[in-house]
Amino acid sequence: MSIIAVRVDGRLVHGQVANLWTTKLNISRIMVVDNDIVNNDIEKSGLRLATPAGVKLSILPVEKAVANILAGKYDSQQAIATIAVPVAALMVSLDVLGRFANTYFAHRIDAQVEAQNYKGIERNFLMGIIPWSFSRMIPVGLALAFGSGLVKTIVEYLNGPLKWLGDGLTVAGAVLPAVGFAILLRYLPVKKHFAYLILGFTFTTLFATIFGYIQLASGQIKGFAGTINGLPMLAIALIGFAFAAISYQTGQKIGKAPRATSSNDDEGEIEDDEI
Repeated sequence: MSIIAVRVDGRLVHGQVANLWTTKLNISRIMVVDNDIVNNDIEKSGLRLATPAGVKLSILPVEKAVANILAGKYDSQQAIATIAVPVAALMVSLDVLGRFANTYFAHRIDAQVEAQNYKGIERNFLMGIIPWSFSRMIPVGLALAFGSGLVKTIVEYLNGPLKWLGDGLTVAGAVLPAVGFAILLRYLPVKKHFAYLILGFTFTTLFATIFGYIQLASGQIKGFAGTINGLPMLAIALIGFAFAAISYQTGQKIGKAPRATSSNDDEGEIEDDEI
């Protein structure tokens, strides 16, 4: 098997892997190599959902992954391997807590905006950086000061007696992007432009499915040495920009349209002083 790239990241299959590297490198298989996730059904389900259409997924322990690679089991495929390490695994859990804490300060900023308290806006904005910074500083600091052994012990404890907490943080982390999208829709004029929202979702889904099957089919064609990239997000963004331009131009024309004037003669109207 031709391993095109290796990524050490506790998030494993996420946006950069699924949308960027898989597309740019024409990946046909993603290999997740981790001894703990193999036994975690919730995380495995999340990884399957995050894997792009037309790309195969292997979730393997370290020994089996090495054995499969050496045996040439995937020689006809191009793969990217994502490997979780203890520091990254702890950072993922703290990252979710940091995001939730940051949301609290975001709500405080909204309240200060309504009160027009600019000092309060600045203060809460700076305070929101603190939990975000600690989510990175704590795991990295522990690893540098005490070695990876302590971090591994903490991660094992989270996956043991506190497994319920780790699973909860994993589910919460998976829900956060949907919550962010929902918040964005709340502030957008969705009712006014609902048709464009449906068109955008439909275009993206159809093109992603078509490109995924084209990539899958190209790998089955004998003698085909070309590279077929996945769906470029730039193309979807340009389609959205085109719809936005059409909507803007239509609004401008409506705004400049001459208003209809009454053809009735003003003579005979009763003035205020005649009442």
